[in-house]
Amino acid sequence: MIELDPAMKVVAVIDAKAGYQGLIDGVRKRIIEMGVGLEEIDERAKVADYYTSKVLNRLKGLGPYSMGPIMEATDLMIVLTVNPNAKAHDMRQRGTKGPSTDASQNARQRRRRLNLMKLALIALSRTSTERSTIARVAAEARWKDKRVLRRKRLRQRLWVAAKRARK
Repeated sequence: MIELDPAMKVVAVIDAKAGYQGLIDGVRKRIIEMGVGLEEIDERAKVADYYTSKVLNRLKGLGPYSMGPIMEATDLMIVLTVNPNAKAHDMRQRGTKGPSTDASQNARQRRRRLNLMKLALIALSRTSTERSTIARVAAEARWKDKRVLRRKRLRQRLWVAAKRARK
């Protein structure tokens, strides 16, 4: 890790809004400051002729192979810092879970399988008419208005209660 010297000159401050274009503008500003031609930067960086010109005009990208040599040729380095003016973001507030490990994923899969097995046992313990009634109610819940479903459930409960009363 490189120690930062307080006397270092800041060429550009690129925030999240400026993004990639801010980086390109910072490189352009440094090249103008140096007072050298783009061909000389190409020679120093050992990149193809007119490559720096194409990068600055967004015809080519400053990618993994060209960024290092061009930054070195322009005597630039990137320093990442936390923005003191930004609001603190707590990832837990967004509803994201922390980084999952293989163990936690395996545990989740085991719980899911166990719950599915429990549901399968419950479904098998019911009669075929009960299962078809459950399936019908579920289908209606997906497709129909809730008020209609409530009325139908009420009628069904009354019918079951009447049937039990007759026995």
